[in-house]
Amino acid sequence: MLVTKKNRPVAVTMSIQDAEALLQMQTEIGISMGMADIGAGRFSEFTPKYASDLAARFKTLLK
Repeated sequence: MLVTKKNRPVAVTMSIQDAEALLQMQTEIGISMGMADIGAGRFSEFTPKYASDLAARFKTLLK
């Protein structure tokens, strides 16, 4: 349902069932995309060294 005020949209509401179905669909799409990335070799194993390197990279971006 779309809620309007002065003919402008201000909110969208949906049932719990619709929200759960949307979340389920988004989750399944995300998993499919992740599996495709793994199949194509686009992933990194999350080792302590990888985590440290990633943190260092983000810290340089914050400067």
